[in-house]
Amino acid sequence: MKRCALWIFYPDRSEMRKPITEQDIVYIRGKLLYVGEGNQRKRFLMKGIAFPVPPPSQTQNYYASNENINDKLNDESYLSGWVSVLEQLPSNSDVNVVRLYEMDCRFNYSSFLTRAAELGIYVMIPLTTIMGPGVLDRTHAAPVCYPQKLFDYGVACLDRFWDYPAIIAGVVGNEVMNNLKAWGAAPCVKAYLDDLARYGYNVLRLRNGSKRQAFPLLYATQHDSPAAEQLPDEAIKLTFDYLSCKSKTETGNANTKFLENTVLFGINIESWCSSLQSFEYEENGVDESSYHSLWRTLFQGTKIETTMDAVSGVITTQEILTISPKPLNVPVIFSEMGCSKYLFNRDNATFAGTRLESDLNILARPMSEELSGFVAYGYDGGGNAAFRMMGNDNAKWDGVEPLPPSEDYINFCQELSILSEDDNDTVYLNDASLVPTDYIHCEEITSKLELLWDVELYPIEKMPSYLVDKRPTHTITLVDEAADILLLQKIIQQVTSLDSFFAITIGIAAIAVAFKRRMNVHEKQSLVSDDTSPDYGSYPGTDN
Repeated sequence: MKRCALWIFYPDRSEMRKPITEQDIVYIRGKLLYVGEGNQRKRFLMKGIAFPVPPPSQTQNYYASNENINDKLNDESYLSGWVSVLEQLPSNSDVNVVRLYEMDCRFNYSSFLTRAAELGIYVMIPLTTIMGPGVLDRTHAAPVCYPQKLFDYGVACLDRFWDYPAIIAGVVGNEVMNNLKAWGAAPCVKAYLDDLARYGYNVLRLRNGSKRQAFPLLYATQHDSPAAEQLPDEAIKLTFDYLSCKSKTETGNANTKFLENTVLFGINIESWCSSLQSFEYEENGVDESSYHSLWRTLFQGTKIETTMDAVSGVITTQEILTISPKPLNVPVIFSEMGCSKYLFNRDNATFAGTRLESDLNILARPMSEELSGFVAYGYDGGGNAAFRMMGNDNAKWDGVEPLPPSEDYINFCQELSILSEDDNDTVYLNDASLVPTDYIHCEEITSKLELLWDVELYPIEKMPSYLVDKRPTHTITLVDEAADILLLQKIIQQVTSLDSFFAITIGIAAIAVAFKRRMNVHEKQSLVSDDTSPDYGSYPGTDN
C-alpha cells in the first residue's frame, strides 16, 4: 500500500489511470452511481476534493483585458493554473472527482476538461454564478429569484458541457436555504432544478451522436436545521422531500420521468471532529454519532429518542419514526466533508492541529449501499486556513503554481489508497434490481414545511417554467451578452483615459451604442435546432 508521506519515492500514479471517454459517462440507477455502457456499468464511488477558486486579481484582469473581444470568449490562457493543480492531484492520490465552485459557462473550458478526461478525473461544475445572469438570489423570495436569464444561463451550461464525459454533475445550488428567511427562495431552486432536468431529458439526450442520457443535477444542503425543533438530519430530509416532490396534478410517467436517473443529493457536513469516534458513537462511546443519526434518518426513516424515568432515573432509548420516514431513493454524496483542523481532536489528548481522514473509510463501508461518495474540503480551504489541505496556514493559492501538500493532504491520500483497495469488489449493474422512484406530493411537503417552520412558500405550480420549446434556446443570446459585457468594459476603460471633450463625447456615444446592442440581445429570440449549437471548441481524440 502506498503511503503519501513518502512523496518523492513513488511513481506517478496518473500512469495507472484510465482516461475518461464517452463510454465512461456516469449513470444513475436507483440509489447508486455507475460508469460504463450496457450491462457492464460498474459501481462508481466519488473520491473528490474541492477545487481552488482563481484569485480575484487574476479573473478581473482576464475580463478587463484589452485584447480582441471575440477571441476572449475562447481564450483559456488564464486556466493554466487550474490545469497545473489538476495534474498535481493524480500524481500521488486516488482522487477521481474535483468540485468547481466558480466558473462562467459562457466561456471556454475545453482545455481544462480535456485534461481532466485524460487524467481520469471527473468534474462537478456549478450551474449558478456569484454575479451576472447565473445568480440565484436567496435574498429575494419566489418567484423573483427565478428570472428568465437564470434559466438561459443554465441551458447554456448544459448545451456546452453535455458532450464532455468528464462532467459528472452540475450543482444547481449550494446551501441556498440556509435559514428560515432564505427558505422563501426554495421554490426557485425547485423550479430551476425541474426545468434543467426536463430540458436535458426532452432535448439534449436526443441530440444526434450523444452518448449521454442524463446530466446529473445536484443540490448541496448544509448539515443544519433552520429551527431548533427539528434535528439537522430531519431538516435535510425535509429539504430533499421538497426538491424531489411532484404535484398531485401530474399524472403518468410523462411528467415525472425526467427526474429519474437525474437527481443527486449533496450534504455539506463537517461533523467528524474526533479520531476516537466510530460510525455509531461519538468519542464518549455513548451518544449516537451525527453520521449514524443521518444514516438512519435518510435511509431507515427512524430516529432514537432517549427518555429518563423521573423516579428511578433509568434511561431508555427507542427508535421512532422521523417526521419524514420515507427513505431517500437517489444517490447521496457528502458534497463537502472535513472538520476544521483547529477543532479536530480538540477535546481529547490527541490534539495535534491537523486532521486525520479515517472517517473516509469508517463511513464508506457501513454506508456503502447508500453513500455514493464524498468531496473533501478542500484544496486551499476556500481561503480558510482551518480547512486548507495544501500549503501552510498562511499560504494562499496564487492561481499559477500548485501548493505543496500538507500533513492533512498526506493523511487524506493514505485513506484514499485504503479505500481504493475495495474497487475490485464493486458490483455490476443488474437492471432487474433497480429501485423504483417514489415521489412525495408537493402539496403535502409544502404544507408540512409551512406548519413546522412558519414559512410561507410560493406555490410550486405557480412558478414560471421557461421550457416553451423543445429546442435549445437563448444560447446565442447569452454568448452575445458575454461579448457585450467585455466590449462595455473595454470601452469604459478607454474612455477614462481620454483627455479631450470631443474624444470623451465620442466614447460616451460608443457606450450608448454598445448598451443598446446589449438590450437588443435580450429581445432576440434565438433558436438553435436539435442538432446544431454554437462552436464552443471540440473534444479531441476519442471523446466528443
